[in-house]
Amino acid sequence: MDEGVLREISEKLKPKKYTPDQIIIKKDQTLEMMFFIVDGRVTIEKANSQLQLGAGDLYGEELLVSPLWTSSGDAKPINESVRAIDDVQALVLSATDMATLGFSSRRSINELRMVVTILQKVSSFLFRRRIYNDVTYLIYIMFSSCLRN
Repeated sequence: MDEGVLREISEKLKPKKYTPDQIIIKKDQTLEMMFFIVDGRVTIEKANSQLQLGAGDLYGEELLVSPLWTSSGDAKPINESVRAIDDVQALVLSATDMATLGFSSRRSINELRMVVTILQKVSSFLFRRRIYNDVTYLIYIMFSSCLRN
């Protein structure tokens, strides 16, 4: 993956904060974003179960393999909600922004999956140490160094 794509992805990631008990994703709505948890915890609430995610975890990876972020109109509502347990800081990539990145081919989707894997690996390193200044630049630097090795 070239550095231009990495830069473009890092520029589209938006830092966002959620407060305790705030609903981040509502059940029965179309999934419109994927987010990486930088700090804090969320709970995924389904009909009969709950799952907690924390720093370094990702939610919404279905956007990588489904038509949710395309203009096809085939998107289905999700059957779970996501709620902040405590103060949460996240990096959000919206479905709209993902569509503008041009990830339409299998190769491009695999490249985005690689980016997701890298983000998962470096986010806990960066953000558990409270390094929040210029988040997108730091992620770009980490992407670049990981891909060169």
